Amino acid sequence: MSKFPIKIDTLWIAPLMLIGATRDQSYVEIGDSELHLKMGNGDERIPLSNIESVEPHEWSLFHGIGHRVAYDGLAYVGSTDHVVRIKLKSPQSFHVIFGVHKDFANFYVSLEHPEDFKAAVAQATS
Repeated sequence: MSKFPIKIDTLWIAPLMLIGATRDQSYVEIGDSELHLKMGNGDERIPLSNIESVEPHEWSLFHGIGHRVAYDGLAYVGSTDHVVRIKLKSPQSFHVIFGVHKDFANFYVSLEHPEDFKAAVAQATS
């Protein structure tokens, strides 16, 4: 298992504490068969078999910080830097809010080491 911390800029540490998104509780973990994405009270899993690619992605501050619903995906972002898009082979149901689930084909996450994460996912899915 490999664990990759979600990048949280100093400016956002205090506001993100409202959702429990401390640096210790914000990470992506690559397991034997799935990605475990955790950011405070947000907790999602993606089967490795459903990952098509991991690519760098430009994230604007206008898209927001924290748990975000993007036009085509869900996001756990604590920074506008080092964001990657996890593109899925087929849409997957993710928890949006208050028990509501929605299908998305992408998951966005800001990472401390996005290139290392990309390489680790490539190795885990090959």
